[in-house]
Amino acid sequence: MQTVPHAPLQAFPLHELAQIERAITAAQACVTALQLRRDALVSELERITRPAPAAPKLIGPGFRYQGSI
Repeated sequence: MQTVPHAPLQAFPLHELAQIERAITAAQACVTALQLRRDALVSELERITRPAPAAPKLIGPGFRYQGSI
């Protein structure tokens, strides 16, 4: 059995990995906040553009027209 020589150890950039993790976490929080705001705006837009319910048309005393005869 032969031993495999190891390459010389180089400094692994742990600080860069930590920076990337923080940036990803911040970006995910930002995306979440934007999605919540988008959902609220879409909901409000749907509410204000929803057609008003039509009032029943009275065609005689006690009779309502429902669109077909």
